[in-house]
Amino acid sequence: MLVYVYTAVGGVALSYMLFRTRLVPGAFSVLGLIGYPALLLAAVLDMLGVVDTVGGVGLVGLVPGGLFELLLPIWLIAKGFNVAAIDRMRVARVAG
Repeated sequence: MLVYVYTAVGGVALSYMLFRTRLVPGAFSVLGLIGYPALLLAAVLDMLGVVDTVGGVGLVGLVPGGLFELLLPIWLIAKGFNVAAIDRMRVARVAG
């Protein structure tokens, strides 16, 4: 379960950065920003013995993060990053 905690913390950071930079559509970022805290909560509750993430209700906490991890790579392979956002970041870096 400790691996889920680390994954959730890293996933929140990744989703936040994707949301701020707008490299991918906002829906993906929001899905990660919802899914990874849900994963964190499910992992902590499982470690405390409140829920079981192997089956039943505990699996609900794993669904949004799982969808994010499934859909984001498919999007990146099919469409790639938002090139306009990359250009905006370059201009902002040069100007600032």
